[in-house]
Amino acid sequence: MAIELPIVLANGLFADLPNTGIETGETFYTTDRKTFHIADGATSTFPAVPAVDLLTTLASVDGAADFLLIHDANAVGVKEKKITINAFRTALNIPSGSTDELVAVVDGGTSGYVWGTDGTDGILRAGSSMGYTKDAGNAFVTLNVADGGISTAKLADDAVTNAKIADDAVGTAQIADDAVTQANIAAGAVGATEIAAGAVGNTRLASTALDIDSTYLGGNGITTSLTITRIAGGTF
Repeated sequence: MAIELPIVLANGLFADLPNTGIETGETFYTTDRKTFHIADGATSTFPAVPAVDLLTTLASVDGAADFLLIHDANAVGVKEKKITINAFRTALNIPSGSTDELVAVVDGGTSGYVWGTDGTDGILRAGSSMGYTKDAGNAFVTLNVADGGISTAKLADDAVTNAKIADDAVGTAQIADDAVTQANIAAGAVGATEIAAGAVGNTRLASTALDIDSTYLGGNGITTSLTITRIAGGTF
């Protein structure tokens, strides 16, 4: 009659694994960590783990179902845990099923995409004076100045000089009524050569634009002459 006896491994707490008086090949089981350890000398043991290089290669990854083995340093008792591929990606801000990475503005900040869903809710958002568009292939975004985005308040004093203005770029249509006053014109800046023939007519002169000191009207019955002593400076 055969007698079957169970083989019970030496066991105890992980912290109490022996480190003296043991023989190579002895096996120990930790009751708190649930791990196996094998002695490799008289004073040391090593955990029993598979030879990873001898395992079968995984043909494809199912992010929702496949697991990674991970060591949870903060756990009590069993520290070796499993985590799905997708959950691991989420922890590292790598979207599930994608090679894209999320970004955050600061360490610990909320992560997201640069563009977001429609260009207004991403990590990078354009102000009222700026705009940006997304490449159709999602490869890049292009920043630009929005129409009307640069106002007078955004221009430094003397920022726009003659060299910055193309010839004929500023015409009558670009100048607001009463925008140019005498105070804006340097003395002697406007001479006869700067005024086109017929450019200044009665409709262009204010009622008080010409201040005539005195006049003399004379004639001999055949011709009449008008003498103006002086035209004082007025507004133009």
